[in-house]
Amino acid sequence: MKYTVLRFFGSFFYWTTWPLLYILVPLSRRVRIIVKVNDEILLVEGLHGNGDYMMPGGGIKKNESEEQAALRELYEETYIKLRNSNLRHICNIDHRRNGVLSHLVVYELVLLEKPNVTSARDFEIVNYKWVSIRELQKTKRISTEVTYIMQKYDKI
Repeated sequence: MKYTVLRFFGSFFYWTTWPLLYILVPLSRRVRIIVKVNDEILLVEGLHGNGDYMMPGGGIKKNESEEQAALRELYEETYIKLRNSNLRHICNIDHRRNGVLSHLVVYELVLLEKPNVTSARDFEIVNYKWVSIRELQKTKRISTEVTYIMQKYDKI
């Protein structure tokens, strides 16, 4: 019940403010992390937005490197903490989502087994899902951004 109410207000906030974001943030720099175990990737459902599952990630703060942002976002959204960076830079892409253009820096993290995943911030992520890469196209509520990134990833 708690997350249903929070998700409603998160979606309401997102859809009422994204036109303003479109004007104020013409191009944002963001990171995304493909967390992969065997043939599955980890997706998160955010409290804000339209309810689609996305890859862990977020904005790059001022004076923060892209890799530092990826490590921070991964920890905040999944509680996966890496001592030594096992992240591998995959690609940089520009993607338009709901009218807002973002420059995405995509990293890959390959793990041998699925970690216990939970959010370090209760108000940001409401659900997690492991999805087979082969079944990704058939999975409901996957953001177009995930599909776009995985198409690029498949070609690398």
